[in-house]
Amino acid sequence: MSENLIPGLGKILSERALAKYTLEEIKADPYILMNVDGISFQRADAIAKNFGIPQDDVRRQRALLRKLVYDSCSFGHTYLPLRRFEILAKKEKLPFNENLIAESFTVDEDAIYLPHLYYYENYVAEDLVRRSTITSPPLQPMGVSLEEIKTDRYQRLFIESFLVPHANVIVLTGGPGTGKTFVTKKLIQLLQANGVSFLCMAPTGKAAKRMAEVTGVPAHTIHKALGAPTWDKKISAPYVIIDETSMVDLPLAFRILKAARNSNIVFIGDADQLASVGPGSFFRDLIACKLFPTTRLLTNHRQGEGSSIADNAIRINIGAMQLYFDDDFRFIEISNPIEIRQKVIELSRKLLEEYGDFQILTPQKKTVIGTEELNKIAKMVFNPGKFKKFDVGDKVIQTANDYKRDIFNGYLGYIIDVKGQDYGVKGHDIVTVDFGDIITETTTMNLIHGWAVTVHKFQGSEFDVGIIILSSAHTFMLTRNLLYTAITRAKKKCLIVGDALALKRAIKNTREVERYSKLLTRIKEEICVTKS
Repeated sequence: MSENLIPGLGKILSERALAKYTLEEIKADPYILMNVDGISFQRADAIAKNFGIPQDDVRRQRALLRKLVYDSCSFGHTYLPLRRFEILAKKEKLPFNENLIAESFTVDEDAIYLPHLYYYENYVAEDLVRRSTITSPPLQPMGVSLEEIKTDRYQRLFIESFLVPHANVIVLTGGPGTGKTFVTKKLIQLLQANGVSFLCMAPTGKAAKRMAEVTGVPAHTIHKALGAPTWDKKISAPYVIIDETSMVDLPLAFRILKAARNSNIVFIGDADQLASVGPGSFFRDLIACKLFPTTRLLTNHRQGEGSSIADNAIRINIGAMQLYFDDDFRFIEISNPIEIRQKVIELSRKLLEEYGDFQILTPQKKTVIGTEELNKIAKMVFNPGKFKKFDVGDKVIQTANDYKRDIFNGYLGYIIDVKGQDYGVKGHDIVTVDFGDIITETTTMNLIHGWAVTVHKFQGSEFDVGIIILSSAHTFMLTRNLLYTAITRAKKKCLIVGDALALKRAIKNTREVERYSKLLTRIKEEICVTKS
């Protein structure tokens, strides 16, 4: 065995693993490799098999149990109910070992937590309750004329809330066109006039870049501002302004609150969008706990200015069944999924010719109109190339955070150079990708084609022109907030392709996909403890 390689891993993954563990530690328990970015249970299991570890070994059982809980978290849950856990364990033919469960997880009544998520949930609850007891001094009314915002009393009330003794945390929410950007700029002007320092942050690079462009002040990704992956930076600024808070999951909320422990925090976002991809529903829980003043902007100030997309997004959000269609917001009715796919490719070709780009959003990965099939066809049609998988000109999306290169999960870009086979990672290439605000050399290990992306994956990004697929084949996913989120990603032209029944179902369906989380419960419990 080469001292630089682990059997079954290429050079890059071996380097990652050996930077964290010794070869002796890996041989003793190959499943610790699951703690290394890019190594799945399946891969660790294959390596364990090569090392002669049997299927019924306690190390394998422990790792598989952990995988079950991790998989649950990947669907947005902070814990796995005990009953559900028992069902999944039985399916994997795992014995129910209470000692092993207690050793690997935190058990809280009927809930099984990964220890760090249990800690985060408790910390966030305790810190929010602590912050609810803090009153911050008022800012002086300078730098901003309230007359400029007299037409919208909610915008005015938001600014005025800073001119009196106010809460340590303040929340601003509203849909597209309601003026979140406008009042954020006014708040920044107010802070600047008062000589108060502040820090602007957003969950993704795209969102941070957009925040900087519209406010005229620097904005950073939360990850960069807090020093990911070590998360060792503390925030000294008296005020922190966070945009796109609906994308903030529980771990990120924990890191924000911990790093900005002595700061006032302004959370801004659209509460009606889909919840974060990661575990928890922090923004909704923050609003639902009612500990902090929340301003909800309701008036669409883009109405009458040719923004049919914003108009219809608001109509969808209130459950209006009658939408207004024009050249910028169209509905092409097709029921058959195969015909939908054909039409989507045809429309994509036209958008590419006219605008130089396009984006397809769909609810799911699978099915004939899921991202996997659509990207295969888009690859063949728009950039067949000479290589089997990735070529210059391919549209790609990053699937994992890469702190070294400062590129993050959800970044979209185009491959501008292919150097060929990755040095040691089987089946992957070394490529250079233009992500818009950063050009970097990386491996295709964490890239997939990005002509078609799920709505969840596309949160925090925007497209100028694109297509949204709505089909009855996606019945389970057809919800109002999914449609609303998809629509609000569009800036110039939005084409909806699908059947009318699916559109009606999506607008009518206010059901939220259930997320297992106890943050609200813990906040209530912490309030009771504090009062007693």
